[in-house]
Amino acid sequence: IKRIPYYSRVGWITAWIFVIVILAIALKIFLGTVDYNRNTEAAEIQHYLELGLENGRQGEHVELPEAVMENPFLRNAYNKGFREGWDDARAESKQ
Repeated sequence: IKRIPYYSRVGWITAWIFVIVILAIALKIFLGTVDYNRNTEAAEIQHYLELGLENGRQGEHVELPEAVMENPFLRNAYNKGFREGWDDARAESKQ
């Protein structure tokens, strides 16, 4: 039986470690998203969507609390509202 060369074994081990690290990061992100989804109320998402709409129409970003910036659902709702408000204000100013 021929032994696998040393550099090949090191390469395979490195590749597997890399794959395991990437999978662990993806699992952490997935579990965090599931946790935020479970703990975020629809009314809270709606509040940040409306806040984003208001701020987008005025054209100014507000510094959001750290807890909101960590929650992807609230952050995305605010950003979506801001973009829609910004687009509405630009469309109104062009008319």
